[in-house]
Amino acid sequence: YLQTNFGNGMSVLWITSKNSASWVEYGEAPDKIDMKAYGTSNLGLKPAGRLNCVKLKNLKPGVTYFYKVVSREISDFQPYKLTYGETISSAVESFVNTNTAKEEISFVMMNDIHDRPKSIAQLLDLDKGNKRDFVFFNGDIFDYQTDEQQIIDHMIQPCVDYFAKTTPFVYVRGNHETRGKFARDFAAYFDHVGYTAFTLGPVR
Repeated sequence: YLQTNFGNGMSVLWITSKNSASWVEYGEAPDKIDMKAYGTSNLGLKPAGRLNCVKLKNLKPGVTYFYKVVSREISDFQPYKLTYGETISSAVESFVNTNTAKEEISFVMMNDIHDRPKSIAQLLDLDKGNKRDFVFFNGDIFDYQTDEQQIIDHMIQPCVDYFAKTTPFVYVRGNHETRGKFARDFAAYFDHVGYTAFTLGPVR
């Protein structure tokens, strides 16, 4: 699933079932995926976990990029030796890196879903056919956070199924995103969920 702050970059996020070494392969044509990007962590080490966020940087405005995610299982993690298992990759997807100088923009905003995941597709269907630069989640998508599966089932999976492999979303937390025993882990599943500001075309 995609997130962005419209700084000529795109964050690609995914979750694996096992600890893995992961990366994104991307390029400007489906038959020319010739670039590779990794996530980052403290001390400059490449991440080796389940929650992946890889930021593609210095993208060209208005250009369509094609990408796939790749994860290689780490079956044994010793201090001086890593043993790898199976490598899996996704299908090739694409997105348009938004031109921040464009003359007009289009987005749809949703909030107060409150753990009704079917509402995401139903509400987006009301806006079907419009070409959006992004989808804006304006808080209270959940009542409270209980565990990882709730975050996947009630938001991430519906978004991936409907739009989030090709269109990024912006997510600003509401007060309900700070409730529940899993609220302290919640932010790790997104590139950003805090309050921020950005300028896109003629709109701030």
